[in-house]
Amino acid sequence: MMKRKYAAVIVAVCLIAILFTVAFAATGPFYGRTRNFISTGNINIDIEEFGANNEVFANVEDALPGKTYEKIVTVKNSGNQSAWVRVKVFLSEDYATISGLNTANWELRSDGCYYYKTLLEANKSTEALFTGISFPSSLGNDEQGKVVTVDVVAQAVQAANNPNADGWPEWPQKP
Repeated sequence: MMKRKYAAVIVAVCLIAILFTVAFAATGPFYGRTRNFISTGNINIDIEEFGANNEVFANVEDALPGKTYEKIVTVKNSGNQSAWVRVKVFLSEDYATISGLNTANWELRSDGCYYYKTLLEANKSTEALFTGISFPSSLGNDEQGKVVTVDVVAQAVQAANNPNADGWPEWPQKP
């Protein structure tokens, strides 16, 4: 009789174990996988320089005193996100000056940079920053044979989540 009790207990334990196994298998772990791709926006700018008749700007040879040479500078946002834009102009000689400065669309700030006043949308260009390089009529023989370089450097930062145009990188002293 004792053997029957043990046998019944063993059978009951086995049935309970089988029941738990089946229950856990039915609700057991199921694995799934998903993959999401999240890409960031792209900010890329190009400096556009045009000369007379909207042709690509060409170097000027034999510049004359008292003359202004057409050089139209814009910045194009060739990325896929809106951006804030700033430009710095480096002239190698103090007597050369930029002319036709567009203060309606650009603002000169204390850091020496010209900031575009409005957001530059993707695939759009700014209004011209300036339209020429001028040489004074008082230019003397001391400047004969000198080469004036005009370096235009532009930077852009994203506009999304950046209403104050923060995050500008440091400028090089001179390019």
